Amino acid sequence: MTRDEQRKLLRTFSQQVTASLIARSDDWPEEWDGHDLRELLLYAVEWERTSLMRETPRRRREVRNEIAVRNLY
Repeated sequence: MTRDEQRKLLRTFSQQVTASLIARSDDWPEEWDGHDLRELLLYAVEWERTSLMRETPRRRREVRNEIAVRNLY
């Protein structure tokens, strides 16, 4: 996958998750603040985890390691 393809995929994915959450924003409790909304986002992204990553703990560990080693986030 080229760098441009990677960027496009991540951009599309994040826009889809955001749009899905915003579409349900009328259902959010009014007292929620940034802490609660971050948890909602975390849950939404976790929900979108692919079956490959859910079923392959080794690959998840390898990815987490690369993220840490390369200081990606």
